Amino acid sequence: MVPFQALQAMGHSVEAACPGKHAGEQIRTAIHDFEGAQTYSEKPGHNFTLNADFATLELDRYDALLLPGGRAPEYLRLNLQVLSCVRHFVDNHKPIAAICHGAQILTAADAVRGKQVSAYPACAPEVRQAGGSYVELPMTGAITDGLLVTAPAWLSTSGPAGPIPRLAELIRLQQNSPAPCRRRGCCQPDPAKVGRKGWRLSSNQLQAWATGILPIFTRHSAGPVLCTEVPCESTATVTGMSFTSNS
Repeated sequence: MVPFQALQAMGHSVEAACPGKHAGEQIRTAIHDFEGAQTYSEKPGHNFTLNADFATLELDRYDALLLPGGRAPEYLRLNLQVLSCVRHFVDNHKPIAAICHGAQILTAADAVRGKQVSAYPACAPEVRQAGGSYVELPMTGAITDGLLVTAPAWLSTSGPAGPIPRLAELIRLQQNSPAPCRRRGCCQPDPAKVGRKGWRLSSNQLQAWATGILPIFTRHSAGPVLCTEVPCESTATVTGMSFTSNS
């Protein structure tokens, strides 16, 4: 719910959808916390109202994808349509952000190969087995590698250098980027680093520009975003998925 509301506060249009459900229906969410056990605790959270139909999502409308994490990725990564959604953003060079267990969906979709990826520590073996390089960060941290933003826990969503501001900046850069040069032999694009509108940026540049610029986002309005909770997804200028537990 925090990513859904935070992106709206930054001026983005956000839609949330869930496989097998329609706009207006609700999904259950879960509250995870650290309370002294060897892992996190889980309690029932608020019901979350969807505002889009998963079956009729038009992925070309969306500029980015957000995978908030939680218990849902364990379930959602078994859905081939969800994995196809993720591949759309990878193959079309659109920004993707994943928080906590959201990396489980990225690994199932073969979207972390050759990338530096942070995630909840329990997901580290999956990241490595899927060809990614797991990066250990503080629970409030985040990392940007090209068009991929990842963070180890929901605690990272509170800071100006967290995954949500980083994702919003990638969208802003992509929307405001100039058209590619048309002269033969000039500025030949690298498919691994080029965005939909032809801009080329290094991982270091993206990481530097995606830090500490939260005030800028309120002055820009992005397109569609895909967000998913528990077994849910959302669509808006930035595409994101948020997940919660429906247990």
